Amino acid sequence: MESNNIQDVNGDFGFAFVGSYLNQCARVEAWTIGILQAHEHKTKVAKIPHLFGQKLKAVRELADTHPAIFSKPVRIIELMQRFEAPAKVRSNLAHAVNHKATSPSGAFYLFHNSGTDERFWFTENDMKTALSDLKKLVKEICDQQLKKPNPPSSPRPQKQAAANGP
Repeated sequence: MESNNIQDVNGDFGFAFVGSYLNQCARVEAWTIGILQAHEHKTKVAKIPHLFGQKLKAVRELADTHPAIFSKPVRIIELMQRFEAPAKVRSNLAHAVNHKATSPSGAFYLFHNSGTDERFWFTENDMKTALSDLKKLVKEICDQQLKKPNPPSSPRPQKQAAANGP
């Protein structure tokens, strides 16, 4: 069971936030892989993509081109679109160095991606809100189901004509 408190034992909130955020995104990635494996023959891609964004796109395309396999295909498409922003944050967090800083208004965490020289920051409140929102979205995504196949109908037994006749 996941704790709402993401403070780790060393007291570094920033590292705990990154780990929790990446874990939530990994849950969505596992869900996309399950969907794509179940219907690999129906996707436009030859095999399941390696990159996370490509997996999200493949599920969105699958829901668009084969809506009958999903209980709520329009919902799948909408959720995959809503997950684009958290997926970008995930990518940035996965490649960024975390620095804790303080200002007169309180502590904040600066993330610096040296590969792109991109910088972004969060306060602890921002991180708590972002993680809470992400957990709700992840639950919505992971709750989406494929349609259950209809069981094959069994043939009705034929009435046998009486051997001696009426």
